[in-house]
Amino acid sequence: MKAAVLSVEPDRLRLTMCCRKRTKLHDTLGQKRTAATIATHDLSLVKGPLYYDALPPTQVLLTPLGKKKEITAESLVKQLWEEAETLRKEKKRNTVSGIHKYLELVRGCPKYPCLLDKDGQVISFPPITNCDPTKISKSTKNIFIEVTSSTSQDVCKKVLDALLRQMLDIIKSEVEGQRSPAMRGRRAQRQTPRSPRGN
Repeated sequence: MKAAVLSVEPDRLRLTMCCRKRTKLHDTLGQKRTAATIATHDLSLVKGPLYYDALPPTQVLLTPLGKKKEITAESLVKQLWEEAETLRKEKKRNTVSGIHKYLELVRGCPKYPCLLDKDGQVISFPPITNCDPTKISKSTKNIFIEVTSSTSQDVCKKVLDALLRQMLDIIKSEVEGQRSPAMRGRRAQRQTPRSPRGN
């Protein structure tokens, strides 16, 4: 599932896309990312149409969020596993935390899921990371929200609807009591992505 939230002011963007709210949805409705994963992008940087695909790990080329260099998904997962193991040993834990706990979801898979743009560039590698070229910044005005699932489109709809409701509640509470038409022109559009075969 995908949605576009248009005309978001930067100060509201910071509140709206609060990591805690997304994390809570990941943990609850998304069942710790095993049922659904949420990703956000700057819509002005997304080149549609988009399509989901599953490719061998060596063929998924991406620039992970916060990085400037392109890497294969295979190399990224290997690097993250090594980092997770080092942290686990350093902290003397039996388990890993953060993004590292999601690596198990792709471990051993012959193909990795990815969302690609019209040029075939990967913009998301769920449930591991978004990609840097479409990241949200302070100048972002329009947000593209992507919710993916390997189990059910229904769970994607529920997660997306819950996130959009939370975003609208935040914006509504900010303008409540004011006589300005601040909510006018705010739109949320939900779309269902197509596979490369048009299904």
